[in-house]
Amino acid sequence: MGFQDPYLERGSVKPGALLVTPLPPLESGLATFAVRILAATREDLDWTVAYTAGSSPLPGFRCVPARRLAPEEAPALRLFQVGNSPHCAEVLELLERMGGAVLFHEVNLHHLLRHVADTTGNWEGYRGHVLRQYGADARKVLDRMNRRAESPEEYDGRLRACPLLGRVADRCFSAACLNRYSREVLLSGGFRRRVTVLGHPLDPLPEPLPPAPRFPEGALVVGVAGGFGWGRGWDHALKVVSEVRRTREAVLVAAGGGWPGHGLPWVKVMGRLPEPEYQAVIRTFHLGLDLRKGSCGETSGSLLELLRARVPVITGDSGSFGEIPSGAVLRVPSEAFPDSAAAAARFLLNHPDRMDALSLEGARYARLQGDPEAFRLGLLELLGLAPGAAE
Repeated sequence: MGFQDPYLERGSVKPGALLVTPLPPLESGLATFAVRILAATREDLDWTVAYTAGSSPLPGFRCVPARRLAPEEAPALRLFQVGNSPHCAEVLELLERMGGAVLFHEVNLHHLLRHVADTTGNWEGYRGHVLRQYGADARKVLDRMNRRAESPEEYDGRLRACPLLGRVADRCFSAACLNRYSREVLLSGGFRRRVTVLGHPLDPLPEPLPPAPRFPEGALVVGVAGGFGWGRGWDHALKVVSEVRRTREAVLVAAGGGWPGHGLPWVKVMGRLPEPEYQAVIRTFHLGLDLRKGSCGETSGSLLELLRARVPVITGDSGSFGEIPSGAVLRVPSEAFPDSAAAAARFLLNHPDRMDALSLEGARYARLQGDPEAFRLGLLELLGLAPGAAE
């Protein structure tokens, strides 16, 4: 992925800027989002990109592995993409050393901070983050997190139930996030500088799309999209489709990397697909599920892709999902999963007019999130280069 050199000619009037981020081919939404940042601001900024392990340099950009970046040679304008995944460990390390503007894809970084402590042995640093956030209650949180995990799902639930931003925000000169929920988390946690809320533009659809895979004729295709995580509600999706199958033929299709198949004949795991194939597969879905329980403040790009594809989607009400207009998704209580989602599926299947209405409103909502000019101006504002930027 990259851009042709004629579009990337550097002029002396462009301010130099550093972007520290994962890049493709890493299977991370942050990698995809980095390409969108560069595309939106390529005429405004002379970018140097410091990329994390597992990434590849983008053609047409000045790129350097993050581990080889000399901080003293970096531009004064610095943007760090931070999310709650191990891919961001190198980003976090450079942020702590250099400081700069931060785009938070999640505002609960407990998975990342715990991973860093586990891989580096720096448990003192981890305890410092917990103490910074929880004060007198830090010991209770540490004792809870140090218990042996009963299962990956149980451990993931603990990480979500004990949100942790710690000292990360102390190194932010300015901040942005992708939804109002995350903005409120930052402000309520004591962040005193301006917090910009950016949109979430989607890439243009590849044309033409390849032929879609064939599923059993007449079967209802229920789908989940994006990469697997223990908090993505896979077991809930299995139970919902199992319930649907009591009255009609249905398959559950997972379009994205890492989803376990469970060996069930009615479960189709497609794996991570090239973008044209991914777009073709999700357009076979009659119904989408995004059944996350608990939130790290994420905005789901895969959910927006489903909505753009006019797939009616059932979601929970955790975190930023509560912000989505009720006409764009069918939102049910996360605490009542999977029963609430199964009841919602039965309702929609009995009311095809509601499915049609959700399809139209969901596509409209996805389109409104992607204003490219608003996205560009928001990025420049974050870096202090647009009207309205403030310390």
